[in-house]
Amino acid sequence: MRRVAVIDDDPVEMTILSGLAEHVPGSYEFDHYTSVNAFCEDSKASGYDLVFLDRRVPPHSDYVESLPVLEECGFDGIVVMLTARRLGPGKPKSRLRLLGPYEKLDIQDPEVMEYLLNGRPAPGL
Repeated sequence: MRRVAVIDDDPVEMTILSGLAEHVPGSYEFDHYTSVNAFCEDSKASGYDLVFLDRRVPPHSDYVESLPVLEECGFDGIVVMLTARRLGPGKPKSRLRLLGPYEKLDIQDPEVMEYLLNGRPAPGL
């Protein structure tokens, strides 16, 4: 079973992502955190395989602020970066394995979700 954390201040994202995962082969356990700090304070943080991370999760306004916090708390898995709108080219620098950023609307497809849950970039996005 792959352990997946959703870090987003909007709980609806957890509902959407875990619902999409029901249409993907495999077994996934989802947990929701409303902030990067809440994730890091949980003793389970280092046990996740994958994190879906929203671009703006208070008090952080962007990945440049939130990714270093994830690194410092011991998470070393895959981060799928989510955003409500397309960003310019380039990715933030991080030692974590980054996928995206993906627009939230783009990943609402079980085929795309299958790629992401398996730690692979979604083709064409």
